[in-house]
Formats: sequence, structure tokens, C-alpha cells
Amino acid sequence: MSSREPNQQLILVQTTSDDRSLLESIANGVISERWAACAQIMGPIQSTYWWQDKLCQNNEYLLTMKSTLAHLGELRSFISQRHNYEVPEVISIAVSSCNDNYQRWWLAELRSLT
Repeated sequence: MSSREPNQQLILVQTTSDDRSLLESIANGVISERWAACAQIMGPIQSTYWWQDKLCQNNEYLLTMKSTLAHLGELRSFISQRHNYEVPEVISIAVSSCNDNYQRWWLAELRSLT
């Protein structure tokens, strides 16, 4: 993979929710704004976690969005404003490797930073 500007660092951003239609709405919004090149919803998945001193287990859906570090602020804000959880998960993961053709497509589909 060729070297990139720091703001073109490829990232995966993920969030979960128990409401698939909410995640579909978020996915459509970030794709429409071109803050993500692709959004994928997986699930249901089983989540086990602590919430307010109680061990919880429930089914959720996982939304993964392919973007760049430059768009992370917009993604965080967009997700947080629309999410149904009091404390939504918004995690970004740096992509260390990607084939060149896919990388070119990924970057071409995002809103220009200029």
C-alpha cells in the first residue's frame, strides 16, 4: 500500500445498536454525505457487557463504516446525535494494509477535503 497523507489514513469506524433500522438510517446518512465509502451491517450478534453495575446480554447489530481519519469528527458527531444509546460505541480502527485498487476506490468515494 502506498504512503498517504495523515488525513487520508484509512479507518474503520464501528458502532452497535439493538435497532437495525436506526443503523440503516445512520449508514445511509454517512454514505449520502460521503463521509464513508461503504457501510456494512452485520448481525444479530450477541453482546455481553456491564451497564450500571449489572451484567447484561442482548442481541445487537454491528455497523462498520470505511472512511478516513479526516472524516472521523463528522462520523462521531453524526452517530452520536442520532444514536438510541445513552453512551453509544463509536470506535475507529486504523487500517494497516489494503490492496492498492481497493484503496484508490475507497479514497475516491469520500468527500474531498478541499
